[in-house]
Amino acid sequence: MPGYTRKRLDKDVRKETHAATDKTEHATMRRTTSNNVHVLPKVAIPDEALPIPAREMVKGLIKAGLYDSDGKRWVDWKDKMDEKELCDFFNKLADEVDKIVQDYKSLSNAASRVQNGEEVPSQSTNEDPRPKHRWSNAAMNKALPDDPTLRKPDLICTEDGAVPRWKIIDAYGEGKLSATNALGASRQGRDDTRIVLRTQQNRRFVLGCIAADNRVALQYTDRSGTLTSGLINVHTRPEDFIRIVVGLTLIDPYHLGYDTTLLIDDGVGKVTLGDGTVCDVLQNIYADPSIEGRGTMCFEVKHPKREATCVMKDAWVDVSRAEKEADTLKKLNEIGITNIPKVVVSEVVHIGGHLDTTARIRSYLEDEDCVIRVGQTLPDFSSVQPQEEEEEKEGEEEGEEEGEEEEEGEEEEEGEEEEEEEEEEGEEEGRVTQEESDEKTAPGPSTTNGKGRCADITNSSRNHHRIIVEPFGKEFCKFRCLEEFLLAIKDIISVIKQLYDNRYLHRDVSINNVVLAEREKDAFKAPHKRLQGILIDFDYTIWLDRDGPNACAEAPVTGTVPFMAVDLLKNIQKNYVHEYRHDLESLFYVISWICTIHSGPYGRYRWYQEYKGSMVYLWNVLDFSKESLNGAAVSKLGFTSETAFESYIKKEFHPYFAPIFDCLCEMRDCLFPPKLKPIQLQATIAAAKGLEQSKDAEGIRNFRKMHLQLPHTERNPNIVFEELFQVIDDARETLPEEHRLKDSYPPPPSSSSTLFSIYNNNCL
Repeated sequence: MPGYTRKRLDKDVRKETHAATDKTEHATMRRTTSNNVHVLPKVAIPDEALPIPAREMVKGLIKAGLYDSDGKRWVDWKDKMDEKELCDFFNKLADEVDKIVQDYKSLSNAASRVQNGEEVPSQSTNEDPRPKHRWSNAAMNKALPDDPTLRKPDLICTEDGAVPRWKIIDAYGEGKLSATNALGASRQGRDDTRIVLRTQQNRRFVLGCIAADNRVALQYTDRSGTLTSGLINVHTRPEDFIRIVVGLTLIDPYHLGYDTTLLIDDGVGKVTLGDGTVCDVLQNIYADPSIEGRGTMCFEVKHPKREATCVMKDAWVDVSRAEKEADTLKKLNEIGITNIPKVVVSEVVHIGGHLDTTARIRSYLEDEDCVIRVGQTLPDFSSVQPQEEEEEKEGEEEGEEEGEEEEEGEEEEEGEEEEEEEEEEGEEEGRVTQEESDEKTAPGPSTTNGKGRCADITNSSRNHHRIIVEPFGKEFCKFRCLEEFLLAIKDIISVIKQLYDNRYLHRDVSINNVVLAEREKDAFKAPHKRLQGILIDFDYTIWLDRDGPNACAEAPVTGTVPFMAVDLLKNIQKNYVHEYRHDLESLFYVISWICTIHSGPYGRYRWYQEYKGSMVYLWNVLDFSKESLNGAAVSKLGFTSETAFESYIKKEFHPYFAPIFDCLCEMRDCLFPPKLKPIQLQATIAAAKGLEQSKDAEGIRNFRKMHLQLPHTERNPNIVFEELFQVIDDARETLPEEHRLKDSYPPPPSSSSTLFSIYNNNCL
């Protein structure tokens, strides 16, 4: 690629990634954010989590001369402070509170040492076991290095003096000069949250502070959505203000949202299971990039009772699901389905003696008689609380008017040209989203209601589930030769057939849900030991005898659009019947994906620029609107058409896969029947019936090929599976020797993955 440098390539890829993320994120945020939850600070940062009650902190600050209780104003507060000034002011308060805490404890200890008029030895110390934490603005002008999106949070709360990294951020802070810009700060806070959740795989939720002029808000985000306190006047509500900006530096890891049963650094560490078993965590192998939804995190772990390593999957499962993944897998294991995970351990996570659930904080809010309002617009978020002074209400009205003006097009300067462009794109999307109807905005991870419409995911509670399964697999693209690739494809087809035979449908076949692993038994009796295809992730699996084909379950949209069947893409907001053939179609797109973005065995990637113009690239939509999903469906229809498919693969698939091009064309014929006119259909049915009784191999093959000319409604699924198996076997027989299985293989070459492929977990 003359004249196109790696640096330029990564920059362009990053820009497209921002565009895709921001556009969908703003739409999701509007649906999943609950605003003006005025008791949130007291619920999320309760006095029990603080070394002394917030009220005592304020009393001490009044005594220290930092707060004027008569004038109801912070003495050194300046209106419209910039990020550094805010940081310094917050830390000044935190430093003084540390002294207040020590004095308070000293007095308490002194009092407790006197019992019945006699002095007794003190049983406590004034030392806080948690290192001192403070706010920092070090990341404001320099992106933190451990995430490729190059986001720059205004303020971060970390251990004092620590080198700033996303992986050590306890809480974030985003500031604006005017309250009318609070929505922008809230959006940036969501961006911060997404990165924290991705880089800290043991976070249950994330807390942050939004500062705008002389007001602040607490923002709480978990897998069910975001709660915001609404803007709080720092002068008239000093206790809530201190609870937020100082409390975030004082509360323990549990209240900051850390999973204290999973102690890891860069994906390595220990996990303590519910029965007390401690497993070694060896590496993080997948981190869901989204905020709401399952938030799936996968790790390679070593269980003390297993010789080989296993996979541990952490996920937040919708409580409305009739059957959880572990239950489904256990039943499938009992049935004897091959080439799927085997359950070693499954549990619902408990932390601090409590069920880990997103419903917990919301139940506390209900106890406080707090009305949670979902999906409100900018003026609602920017407004101050109704219980404030009358002058605050006047300010609220002004803020609403200014908020509407800001929503018309105010853009904030970010300092760098690239971020400036991204901010403008994000703000524009936010304005469009608020004008569009819900029908025109397709869901992120969502549930479907009885009418087939997308229901609001904010109302769905999620419990924290943990499951350990074996074997541990590697990416499907890391086959060592084409024969191994073909046999792995055959393995996955076999799993889909076994599921179908037992009335199950997987419903989420994608690049991340097919892996390779060694197994003792080989159903296809390959001449050499090989890596077999394993179908994983049964979160969306249904049992037809119980659920029916239209079972209410989350539609796996986010991240899997490139592999969704055309019928499902075109009917994303309807209760479309999912069939076995849709799983086969998704597998076909996985194969096409690999042949397009990879250049050979061992997972070798092509340069992004080489396939940017391919049909496969078009399947990766920038947002999940109805129009974009329909566009992906149309491109797939064109790609798989009988007249165009062969020319597309010769032009766009990497030449390494040329020996299986004929095989892929025949697979296409199995999965995508031609459109027949009524007279042609009748003739085809008659011809197939005439060949049905054939006994010789050639006659049977001719019958199957004729039968597969029929539309899906007229087909026998067993014939589809039989022909797919035969097509793969035929292709294996014609493979050149260099593409066949061997007794041993050379060590894999060093990875050539680009920033693009690493960041997106194999998704364009």
